[in-house]
Amino acid sequence: MNTYENVYNQFEKGFLGSCSLGILVQSCMGGVTAMAILSNGTGVLQMVQLFLVVSVCLAFNGSVISVQPHKMVFNLLVLGLTVCGVLSVLNYFL
Repeated sequence: MNTYENVYNQFEKGFLGSCSLGILVQSCMGGVTAMAILSNGTGVLQMVQLFLVVSVCLAFNGSVISVQPHKMVFNLLVLGLTVCGVLSVLNYFL
C-alpha cells in the first residue's frame, strides 16, 4: 500500500472527524495563502491566484456539506491543500 491509500483509509475510518479537521485546516491554509497573495499587490495575477484559492477551498467545503462520496471529498482536500501550499510558497518566497 502506498502513502495515498494509507492516508485515505485513515480518513475514511474517521470520516466525520476527518472532515471537521479538514475544514479547519483548509480554511486556515486558505486564509494564509490569501494573505500571502494580497501582500504582493492587487493586480490581475493576484486576483487570478486568489480566485483559484477561493475556488478550491469552496469546492472542498461544498463537497463536505453536500455529502459527496468519501473519495471525492478526500481528493478535493488533497487538491486544495496542494494548491494553497504551492501558491503560499510562490508568494512568500519568490
